[in-house]
Amino acid sequence: MLASLLLTVAAGYVGVVGRNTVFAATEDLRMWWDIHNGFGHGKSVVNLARENAGLPMPGKLDGLISKLFASRNREDSRVTTDATTGSRRSITWAEYWAGYLAFYDSVAERAERRRPTELTYGLDYSPLRLLIMSAWVKHTLDLYPGTTEYRNEFAWPLMHLNTAVAGLSAIAMFTAVLIWRRRCDAVLLAAGIELPALRTRSRSIFQPHDPAWMIALLAAVVLWLNPAVIIDSHAFVQWDTWILPFVIAGMGFAAIGKWGWAGIVWGASLGLKGQILLVMPALALIPMFRGNILGFARLAVGFCFMWLATGLPWLVRSPTAWLWVGTVIGLSVVFAISGYPGRLGLIWWLAVGTAAALVLGPFLNAEWAISILLIGMPLVAAIVLLPWMMPERSRGLAVGIVAVAAIFIAAHRFDGSWNWFVISYTFPSRQYRQMVMGPTANIPFLLSEFRWGLDGIIFSRVMFDTAVDVTVRHFLIGLHAVACVVCALGAAIQQKRNDPAMLLAMAVPWIVAYTVLPQMHERYLTWGAAVVGVGLAVSVGWGLLHTAVVGISTAMVFLQMLRMHSGAWPTLQPILEQLRPTLAGAMVLLALIYLYGCFARTRRV
Repeated sequence: MLASLLLTVAAGYVGVVGRNTVFAATEDLRMWWDIHNGFGHGKSVVNLARENAGLPMPGKLDGLISKLFASRNREDSRVTTDATTGSRRSITWAEYWAGYLAFYDSVAERAERRRPTELTYGLDYSPLRLLIMSAWVKHTLDLYPGTTEYRNEFAWPLMHLNTAVAGLSAIAMFTAVLIWRRRCDAVLLAAGIELPALRTRSRSIFQPHDPAWMIALLAAVVLWLNPAVIIDSHAFVQWDTWILPFVIAGMGFAAIGKWGWAGIVWGASLGLKGQILLVMPALALIPMFRGNILGFARLAVGFCFMWLATGLPWLVRSPTAWLWVGTVIGLSVVFAISGYPGRLGLIWWLAVGTAAALVLGPFLNAEWAISILLIGMPLVAAIVLLPWMMPERSRGLAVGIVAVAAIFIAAHRFDGSWNWFVISYTFPSRQYRQMVMGPTANIPFLLSEFRWGLDGIIFSRVMFDTAVDVTVRHFLIGLHAVACVVCALGAAIQQKRNDPAMLLAMAVPWIVAYTVLPQMHERYLTWGAAVVGVGLAVSVGWGLLHTAVVGISTAMVFLQMLRMHSGAWPTLQPILEQLRPTLAGAMVLLALIYLYGCFARTRRV
């Protein structure tokens, strides 16, 4: 135990110092565009907040989005011109929050004015990511008044955040592996199967009576010291790792059958990076393949609720809307707690009538009359009847369904805004119409080497007097969909077996998505390189295979950094460029091996 504690402390120290050293040492190699872009987006929020507060801009505007507000600042009579007072005052956090809430709508409005037929926003930040970046910029500008340009020393708060996120990811990895391995071991012991002990001279150090503990600790340390994670967050400087604690925690919840909680944490990650949607089809199908319809419903409702929660400030904007949504959810909770009444007496009917009046109140006018039948009455029926139709343990699911429906309805009835959704999730999917983005090593890159394009037609057919063209993009997305089904089926089988490989099967979709899908950035393999470390819970062999993924991810991200700083490593860059097709072929082979691992039994006895 003492050696394990020393190992943990040493790994923690090396990880923290190593990350800080990497950030300082790669200043001349850093991918400057992303961090400058983040600073520009954050400052645009702060500038809009200053404008709305009637304060002049502190200096020259920079960044793609900041320029959109320059003309409005000159024309708006609310902006003061006293440079000796207003320009020096920092905005309050309340003023900043108001600017943050107004930002998505302002960006959408400007985009419609510039080019209404082809909207381009210059922004693809999801709500929580934009919140963090803009809060960082506000904090920076408060410390350095009058600053207009990004400087490297400004990034340290983000680096500390990236380090903390990596620590949380390691904790999530430890917890998920420990809980699932212990459950799998308990099943074997209950069946009378004796587990082999770890044969070592120092038994107290390696704890042979509980190998799951050491395996979980090893998986956590490997993630914490993962070179692919470190180079992405502290050398390249990106925010991809922010979703890792949520992804891994969700895998742990899913493994033990807590599908509602899995959906909640995965939905929360959507507020940081929309790429979680690349693997959600595979994850959502697992309870379906187990025949667990309620589990699938809990996952879907939890995911949708947390996703909508990140957009609540824009979907539910007025006090009336908040009051109505709170009333609907409160009524749902009351009826869920009450359950099925012993008899349908006068008090129960009065309660139903009161609930109906409160729910239907906003629709009692000529304009919304038809909505009473199409929206209001079904919602009242859901509040009253869903607790009866579900098992007692699933009454929370009934409340969740009503809450999700109430948020959607409130956004429709009280003029909520969906600009945050369009800018964060819809626009990025069509922003980069290219086979690959950067030095990605995958199937789309190999196809592009043979002159295949994203919209190249593979075959064309006439169906029902309509020409149907299947493009390369369609084919690759379809191939990814098939692979997701395979991964979900494998995970369901492994969960039924109580096999540690279930965690691996839930991680494989990240490898498949990078290998198969077009429009991938090279750094998107970072997620796969991080999460397939759960292979250590299965065997040493899967843990060693994980190092190949880490190596390819690190190499491709570093190659992109070298491309941005040509001549920095004149010998290494051409070598990596020449290796890229080989590494792409290796990724295809690795993806096939990992797909096999979704079904392979773990040899443990």
